[in-house]
Amino acid sequence: LLEKDDGRGEERRDDRRRPEEPSPVERRYPHDAEEREPGEQGGAEGEDPEAPGIDLYYSVDVLPQLDLFLSLSARDRRPRGVSCRHSLLTRAVVERLHERGLEVVAWTVDDPGRAEELSRWGVDGITTNRVRDIVARLRA
Repeated sequence: LLEKDDGRGEERRDDRRRPEEPSPVERRYPHDAEEREPGEQGGAEGEDPEAPGIDLYYSVDVLPQLDLFLSLSARDRRPRGVSCRHSLLTRAVVERLHERGLEVVAWTVDDPGRAEELSRWGVDGITTNRVRDIVARLRA
């Protein structure tokens, strides 16, 4: 866990927290700690009750962020899925997120071969700058 140290803005690692204590994220966002059954979406079709009609996705661009999201995703009712830097995704990560009922969008995938691999793994969406090339590869 990363926490601020004495208000100086320095981060330090602290693994001494007892398992029954809420994490710093759970303390800051207590409504995120509501229990959710595996695969259960929050709200109507994964909507955030504070923003009805909008599907929310966590944006993940570094591995520690992905690890944190995976640890909180079982209790956080708000996200419909995760929008993730493609290089962080593996078949196992995609499967784990899908098992929790979450959609997976990979970004930014400009290599048609990588897009094909992600498609085989079952990602739900791909963000790219090369739409025609990716579509041609996925249709081949």
